[in-house]
Parts: sequence; structure tokens; C-alpha cells
Amino acid sequence: QSTTGTGIITEFTSSFTDFFGEQSKKHNAKLKAGEMLSSYQMRSHTFEMGGNAIIGVDIDYTDSGDGKGMLIVCMSGTAINADESCFSESQINSIKSLKAKKARLEYLKQFKLYVIV
Repeated sequence: QSTTGTGIITEFTSSFTDFFGEQSKKHNAKLKAGEMLSSYQMRSHTFEMGGNAIIGVDIDYTDSGDGKGMLIVCMSGTAINADESCFSESQINSIKSLKAKKARLEYLKQFKLYVIV
């Protein structure tokens, strides 16, 4: 999930777009950023669990209530380990590269080094 503040300027300008029945580009951009972050987190957790794909993805949107201007994006799905025949060659190469990087990171962790990825 991700929680993003809308900011006072976004709140102010959105009152005009709401009044005229227009799309709020600023709110849409913030929701899109929340979706991207939630998707990244979900993919990262899937990979950490040994999966290579996610099925049954559900996305929910809400605000934090109380007029605080916080947008919340919640994303969930089921991590699976799909057969390689389901993926393109570039996807297979990406998965192999990620596995190699994860193995390297696990190896380096034994030395108690701080690694920035």
C-alpha cells in the first residue's frame, strides 16, 4: 500500500476542477504514483517469497478521512511461481538477473556490510 499527501495546492486547485466537473490532473498523477509504488512493493515481496508472477491483483483507493488530504492505494494479489514457458525471453533474462543479484546480496549480508541497491 502507499499513502500520499495531496498538498494544499492540489486541494485548492481540485476544488475548481470539481466545481467545473473536470479531471484533476494532480490527483490523477498522485494516484498513478501510488499505484507504481504499490506495484513495486508487491513485486518485491513476491520475489522475496520465491515467486515470479502475481495473479488476481486487486487495487483499492481511499482517503484517510477527516479531510487530511491523504490518498491511499492498496494493492493485493497472489504470488505464484509460474513455469518459464509463460514468459518472454527478456522476462526470463530479467528474472535470472534478479535472482543472481539477490544471491549476491545474500552473500554480502554475511559480512554485515551496508549495501545500497
